[in-house]
Amino acid sequence: MTTAPHYMYPVSLLGQAKYLHQFKITSIIHLTSGIALVILGIAAALTRAMWSFYAAPIWCGLFFFIVPGIVGLCAAQQRKHHLTAAYIGLSVMCSVISLGLFIFYWVIIRHEKTLGYVHFTYCNPFHSLEFDCRKSLAGRMVIDVLIALISLMAFIASILGVLFGSCFNCTCCASCFKECYSDAPECCLCCGQRATNEAEDILADGSLRLEVTSSASQPEAPKLPTKAPSGGEPV
Repeated sequence: MTTAPHYMYPVSLLGQAKYLHQFKITSIIHLTSGIALVILGIAAALTRAMWSFYAAPIWCGLFFFIVPGIVGLCAAQQRKHHLTAAYIGLSVMCSVISLGLFIFYWVIIRHEKTLGYVHFTYCNPFHSLEFDCRKSLAGRMVIDVLIALISLMAFIASILGVLFGSCFNCTCCASCFKECYSDAPECCLCCGQRATNEAEDILADGSLRLEVTSSASQPEAPKLPTKAPSGGEPV
């Protein structure tokens, strides 16, 4: 008779063990992209780049890139499901914002050279300021291209963040192990991890260990009759 498997640790952490590294990378990309966008947004305003007075890279970097990065790193450190769910939602929002920012600066790159010094609202939004837009054209183009590339990178990181966050936040593993556990050599797949009837250790940064054990009752050996002691004494 085979008893139910005994779970020493929560098997729902299998997804965290497998996708912890990728989850951290996407969070770091969000954080560093946000910091870079804030710096480039300030540089764009100083060089009077086209439409820089809207400060789109600055507020996008602060609210839609840095915040998801911090939440993702906290979720990877504390391994809380609600933090991971918050990071997934912020990543979805970040993907939309980053794609919009990329399109916005793609238009700016196309018109920076032709419209940057034709009308004051592009290079210089104030009549009272005197600024030579022609001299700063090369610097403005470099800043615009960098902002567009970082936005595109953040868009890709956001899509991957949603995917890895969903796997990192996997809660199906416990039910998978309970339903599929058997004495068969192959059982089922859950979060990319094969379930077997042998004890298995999974380490995530040396902190996560999973043990699945099964005990089966062994048939009792037949009792041999007690040998009578010498001397004819009764047993």
